[in-house]
Amino acid sequence: MTLPVPDSEASSPLVTLSGVTKRYGADLPAVSDIDLTISQGSFVSLVGPSGCGKSTLLRLLAGLLEPTEGQINWPHSGGSRPADLGFVFQNATLLPWASVFENVYLPLKLQGIEREVARVQIDTALERVGLLEDREKLPRELSGGMAMRVSIARALATEPPVLLMDEPFAALDEFTREKLDDDLLTLWREMEWTVVFVTHSVYESVYLSERVLVMGTDGDDADQPGRIVADLNIDAPYPRGLAFRQSPKYFDHCRHVSAALRGELS
Repeated sequence: MTLPVPDSEASSPLVTLSGVTKRYGADLPAVSDIDLTISQGSFVSLVGPSGCGKSTLLRLLAGLLEPTEGQINWPHSGGSRPADLGFVFQNATLLPWASVFENVYLPLKLQGIEREVARVQIDTALERVGLLEDREKLPRELSGGMAMRVSIARALATEPPVLLMDEPFAALDEFTREKLDDDLLTLWREMEWTVVFVTHSVYESVYLSERVLVMGTDGDDADQPGRIVADLNIDAPYPRGLAFRQSPKYFDHCRHVSAALRGELS
């Protein structure tokens, strides 16, 4: 069955960046003069070489950094950043002495929610990532893929409308990575999130996304790093699966993103 793209909510702006620049001290800006609108319910990937500003842009969206210049506006929450954004880091960053359940409970605990009150939310999050039966295990008993699922469940526990992901599957083997890509797309559809996903992988960005933002320098000007140099739509229906991964259309999109990374697109 072919699923449609998200409904009319998808055309509604979730967040708008206007002239956003981030500098660290006197250094060149990590991101420079970003103008960008992300629609509600969309799946957007940021792809580009190391040091191009992908993670900085994600952290600006998360509120972990503040822009040096420009504005970030969230129209659906009165202009301010929602308090319940979910963030998944590249490493699972689990507490090694705590069980899977306790690791997922952590953000709810920080909100002052009692463990027994939070139990249903935690079990629901673990069930969504297929780890309900593993809730008493310690991190050392988990594979890399399972640990990343715990990290995703921890982000799910607060039921966030927006999920920001910073290369979450980069350290995993290809088979596990592809499986988690599929699981993530299923959750995105079910939860009706907006996802912003940072990756180095052209192939992963095309497979996951409705839209790929290619970041790099502005032409040959090395003094203008951290720009969005291409904004590419991936016009393929969901679910995607193996047939899409092996299709000419998939490889055409990958070539297009790769050309943008090499600066070959006008």
